[in-house]
Amino acid sequence: NIAVGITFVYQQVHNTKGGSLSSGNESDNPAYSVDLEFYKKLFNQARVFLHFETGDGAGADNKLEVFSPVNCDANDSDNNISITEALYEQTFRNMPITLTLGRIDPTAYIDTNEYANDENSQFLAGTFENSPVIEFPDNSEGIHIGISSLGFISTDFIIMDGNSEEDNFFDNIFLAPQVNFKTSFFGKAGNYRLILWMNGCNHTEWGNARRTKKKGYGAGVSFDQLLTENTGMFLRYGWQNPKVYLNGEDFSLEHAFSVGIEFSGRAWARNDDTFAIGLSGIIPSREYRKYLGRRGKSEKHIEICYNFRINEHFSLSPDLQIIWSPYGNDSVKGNDVIVVSGLRMQTEF
Repeated sequence: NIAVGITFVYQQVHNTKGGSLSSGNESDNPAYSVDLEFYKKLFNQARVFLHFETGDGAGADNKLEVFSPVNCDANDSDNNISITEALYEQTFRNMPITLTLGRIDPTAYIDTNEYANDENSQFLAGTFENSPVIEFPDNSEGIHIGISSLGFISTDFIIMDGNSEEDNFFDNIFLAPQVNFKTSFFGKAGNYRLILWMNGCNHTEWGNARRTKKKGYGAGVSFDQLLTENTGMFLRYGWQNPKVYLNGEDFSLEHAFSVGIEFSGRAWARNDDTFAIGLSGIIPSREYRKYLGRRGKSEKHIEICYNFRINEHFSLSPDLQIIWSPYGNDSVKGNDVIVVSGLRMQTEF
């Protein structure tokens, strides 16, 4: 099987916070991406999967200074083609185990969510795509093990290269287990995921710049629950060790949460449409505020998105984002409130 997806996102920034524009200026920020996927079933319950990606344009994020991007689909690769995923997956006839080897995307297995996990049809902002306090590495070589021993419990575990630029896999391991409790309250499906993670890449301890080989770790939850036939909600919360920051970064986050609701278009005779609203908060660590003397306020984010399905191959999504206290109100210039309006166009074959 072959699948092709083309996504074009046009966004306009109505205020800025940091970045390359002065306070109050407006800017147009188009970006596009192309995804090409190959899927092939093999013998003995095996399959191979290849995912190529290209695109151009950084979107609105190159004009902003924020803790979480406003366009998760932006692929500023200058039209160069990259291999995003290349994996071999094996299931077993007599065991409830799925084994995946190769170049993997960690967010395909960890911190998943039914209503907030796909930048092509759901929210565009990164804070709703995945938890901002999980230090996911870029796609790289790794192993995924999935176990579904009971009907209502499944477990996913990944171990992968935490820094794809390094040669020694075992010096920079990222590992994360996730347990998912599948529920059916009053006949309505739900998923309640518990997540732990550890990033073995070098971190520096706040207050002691000589200690540069610390590890990062944290925990989180990702819930989604169908409320009615046409309504579902989600909730995420994450925490990470506030005493260190990843080498190369100049801030650290401690808490992040997001909550939202999605309405199916079936309620207004548009069966394939969805309308979603999300609210998130991203809280910098105490040590970051203390040792750098920053205000470090909570960055709050609202996104409203309508996915209008024109036909089986094409959809349009008007999108509005409002951000309060971007970058914790520690940018050198810009407004305390940013407004980003946009339109996403998605074609699939």
